[in-house]
Formats: sequence, structure tokens, C-alpha cells
Amino acid sequence: MKEIISEIFEKEQLILKKIKNQDLIERHINLFGFRIEWIVWLRWIWKTTFLLQKRTKTPNSIYISCDDIVLKSVNFFNLVKEIRKAYNIKTFFIDELQFLEDWRNVLKNIYDFLDVKVIFSGSSLLSLISGSVDLSRRVLINKIFPFTFREYEKFLGNDLPSLKFDEILNNCFDIAREISSDISLIRFKEYLAHGQFWYWFEVKDEKIFYQLLLNSLRKSIYEDLPQVVDIHTSNLKNLEKLILYLANLWTSEISVNRMAKKIWINYNTCLNYLKFLEDLWWIISMSKWWTISDNLRKERKFYFSNTNILYALKSWLEKYDSFVGKVRESFFVFNLMRIKEKYWFDVYFKTHTDFVVKYKDKVYEFEVWWKKKKRSDVFVVKDDILIWNKNEIPLWIWWLVE
Repeated sequence: MKEIISEIFEKEQLILKKIKNQDLIERHINLFGFRIEWIVWLRWIWKTTFLLQKRTKTPNSIYISCDDIVLKSVNFFNLVKEIRKAYNIKTFFIDELQFLEDWRNVLKNIYDFLDVKVIFSGSSLLSLISGSVDLSRRVLINKIFPFTFREYEKFLGNDLPSLKFDEILNNCFDIAREISSDISLIRFKEYLAHGQFWYWFEVKDEKIFYQLLLNSLRKSIYEDLPQVVDIHTSNLKNLEKLILYLANLWTSEISVNRMAKKIWINYNTCLNYLKFLEDLWWIISMSKWWTISDNLRKERKFYFSNTNILYALKSWLEKYDSFVGKVRESFFVFNLMRIKEKYWFDVYFKTHTDFVVKYKDKVYEFEVWWKKKKRSDVFVVKDDILIWNKNEIPLWIWWLVE
């Protein structure tokens, strides 16, 4: 065991030295201080680097990657116990935990019997939901989202302020006017196309970047999903078919039953596949503003979880006429979903209104509209303006909300 621990420390120092010499984006994502936290979201979203950055700033801590071959035959609980006792390590940053056999039970025992903190990474909620060991009260989920427009601009040397949701609703005009001179709509559109994942800054080639992003999607389907769901490999092709259908679907509401018929699978299978894609963080679904008739129809809207995915899937589209509108709405709805837990609001859609936000006992309606459309009774979100004009809010400002 001592030799294995020594090798873990040695490898940790090598990887810490490597990131120390790189010009990396510092992400301001707070840990909650819970005994066990799961840093979770899409593959290749900076989770490993985030763990390493936190490791360098946390005393009495260690980083361990569980895909290390030296851990294959090790009792991981005993390993953590020994490191805690011999080296007074109090915080464990654990990467690729799913490579451990029976990792859920390992976490349960660490939580129940050891006085340590564990922060580990993962790409899917399915891993937590599935399995016989209940971790729901022992693990706190901490989502790590794609780069914000503010982070993207900061990496390019432009330091923009962070905003609060209430400021957008109550004082957006003054804020937008104050910082509009620092905003480039050209760079914002570049960000929508490719600026939300760290590896864009490495490859700087759209063709390669989109290929990597689609590879990540396929790995989620063909590698992550079968680990936690009993699904035949041949049926995974239907998941790709569903993704293709969603990519070509304009964001008008649709029932799951109708969707199932369109791609020739049964209702329950379609419902499960949509849930899989949500738990893998590739799509977002939205319910309709409630009425009895709406609930009976059970119509929903579906969006991809960030606009870079849409651009990567652009070559799959049969028609391109609705693509710009799809990008606008996907960007806006994801930003609402990103902050809704922090600000405690709910998001819905109506038949004649794109988005409805219920916040602090008030109802706010938003339209993400084309340039020629006008409506005075709602907030109109546009991507071709820098400053709020009457009821029009610039699209770019939503990624500054934290």
C-alpha cells in the first residue's frame, strides 16, 4: 500500500506541475462545503482542470485519478483511510471515479466512516440515480457549466462585469449602455459558434472542434450510458436518430407521443431516451404554462444544452432556414436554466409566448424574436442590439448573469 500511495503522490506532482505551466482560465465556481460533492456536466467541460485548480488552493488535500492502473487491485476505501491517517489529508479530489468497481458503495462507506471531504467528477446523473446504493442524502450535485461569455471575453483580455438577475429585469438599460462599448457582437457570435468549451482555445479550428464535440456526444451514448443502463447496442442507434430529429425540430411544442411516432419507436422508449439525453446533459426540456388542457396534452419544448452543440450538428440539418432562431432560443433558455436554481424561479412556455418566468410572485414574459417582429407587452430579446431600447433586451447580456 505504501508503494502505491507513493506513486499516487508522485503522479499528482507531475500533473500539478504541468497545469502550473499552462495559461488556463480560472473558473469561479464555488464548492458548497458538503462532505461529498459531485462536479458534474458534459464530457470535456473542464472538470479535471477545475479539480486540479481547487487542489492547488486547498491545504491538506490530494488529487487522485481513478483511471490509474495502479488502483485496479486496490481497496479504495482502505487507500483513503491510510492516506488520511498517515499524511493528514482531509480533502480528496477524485477524478474518473466511475472506473472504480462498486464506487457507489465506496462513497457510502467513506461518508459513513471517515472524517474526510470528497470532491469527485462525473458526466451523468444516471450514475447517481442507478444502482442499489442510495447516495441521494450523501452526495451534493454541483454543476459545472460551459464557459460563459464573460469567461470567454476574459480569456481574450476583455474583463466584463458580472450581473444579478434582478438587475437585468429592473435596470438593464443603464447597465447595457454603460458596458456596450466593451461588447463586440462579432465576438459574441463567434462565442455562440465555438467558444463554450476549453478545447476550442487549443485547436482553433472549427472542423476539428466540432468533430471533437460530436465524438464526446457519441462517447456519452456508447460508453457512459451502457455502464448504468441495460440497453442493447443496436438500440443506441435510435438515440442518434432521436438527436437528429431534435436537431431538425423547430422549437414549437410537441408531444412525446407524436415524436415517438415520427421516429418509429414506442412512447415509453422515446420517453426513456429523452430522459437519458437530459441526464447526459445534451438536451433541456421545458413544460408548458399550466392549464388543465395543457397538462392533458403534455406538450413540451426541447433544446440542446448549448449553442456549440447546435453548430456541431448543423451538417445534420435538412433545412437551415430556422437555424438562427434555434440558436437564439437555445442560448436564452439555457441561460435561464443555468441560473434558475440560484434565483429560485420557474421557466415555462406558452403557445403564443416563447418563455414565461415566474419569479418572486411576479410573471415575466420573454420573446426571442426576429428583427421585424414587435410586441410591447413582453420583454423582447434580440441578438442584433447592444443597448436595451424600451422593452428590448440584448441577448449577449444574459451570459453575464451569475
